Amino acid sequence: MLTKITLPKTHSYHTDSEHPPLELYLNVLPVIKTMDLELGFFSSAVFSVLSVGMAQFIQNGVRLRIVTNKHILEKDSDFIFSNGKVSEEAGKYIKDPNKLKELQKILEKRERHFYNCLLYLKNKGRLIIQPIQQKSSLRGLPHSKICVVSDGVNKLYCSGSANFTASAFLVNTENIDVSPT
Repeated sequence: MLTKITLPKTHSYHTDSEHPPLELYLNVLPVIKTMDLELGFFSSAVFSVLSVGMAQFIQNGVRLRIVTNKHILEKDSDFIFSNGKVSEEAGKYIKDPNKLKELQKILEKRERHFYNCLLYLKNKGRLIIQPIQQKSSLRGLPHSKICVVSDGVNKLYCSGSANFTASAFLVNTENIDVSPT
């Protein structure tokens, strides 16, 4: 439950503080049921960085919806726009709580089975990634960074500078402000 997570007194996560943005996601992923993100950039490499929390998130049967700009890495684009079928083998890691550690390792490695797991979630309607393009009258890219997570009862609203990419959590200086709703 989100109420069991201790937020920083400032309700802010910052790379150069004792509460980096990575901490927020690792704490909320295991206890939430939905996550809705509006981003500037997305990369599936983030699932590797967040593999510990993401494996639990996936096994809990949750839904992740992402709206991001149209600039997506080719590897990610292949699975996002693929309508291919995936073997039920990927599903066994996702459905079986005894395979949590194995799922975590799959997410860490980003090999063929990694994309099969993501494709399985996509095919089941549990992972929705929608690239968008800015209106032609506006210049630039859609670049918001907003996240709403819910445990089914409580919500947490997050905004800041962090995209949902590995670089945002491991390389860049980022901040996220949170507000329980």
